[in-house]
Amino acid sequence: MTKRKIIIDTDCGSDDAVAIAMALNDPSVEILFFVTVCGNVSAEQAAVNTLITIEQTNTYEPPVYIGCRRPLLKEPVFAYETHGQDGMGDIGLTVKRLKTAEGNGVLKMIEALREADEGEIEIITLGPLTNIAVAIMLDPEAMRKVKKIYAMGSAGLGFGNVSPVAEFNIWQDAEAAKITLDFGIPLLFVGWDACLGEAMLYKEDIEKIKNGSDLGRFATE
Repeated sequence: MTKRKIIIDTDCGSDDAVAIAMALNDPSVEILFFVTVCGNVSAEQAAVNTLITIEQTNTYEPPVYIGCRRPLLKEPVFAYETHGQDGMGDIGLTVKRLKTAEGNGVLKMIEALREADEGEIEIITLGPLTNIAVAIMLDPEAMRKVKKIYAMGSAGLGFGNVSPVAEFNIWQDAEAAKITLDFGIPLLFVGWDACLGEAMLYKEDIEKIKNGSDLGRFATE
């Protein structure tokens, strides 16, 4: 089976960590590398959290690059009240072995797309779209080779989570979101509303996951 080649762009807090663990266990995709961005936490802390998640998942180990360290225009506002000071619930998690890869994540993304065939690589964004916007401004020709972007962002058809109309990832860097939207790459937003209602886990669901495996315990804790 031919695997889908993806780049994951993340501001890795606890929610992104679960998504990354799931992606690393998906046999249909190959994660080429991760790029971190300022969002839930700093881009540097997001890299640490991504490395922790890779170690905890224990499948394969794509490199992790640091991208943009702040939004395009505004000062960052971190989501410590939701994810803790370290973005991972403040339960004492540390990196045991892995290290952040050398080089800038945005430039690495552009380099990978330049070398790829058109439509060969997809991008999944789990945080603000700062890295994507900067890559578009630096090398629009390379970015037009992206097959599709799947973005965790927007309030969807519901209410926002930082204001009645705003979802965190778009709110953190709305200018970057506008640049990405206006550029015209095929783009699918998965909104905050998709996390609510029937998607919510009940206490018994959480206990089942927690007791099912070491990775399940990591995800729930």
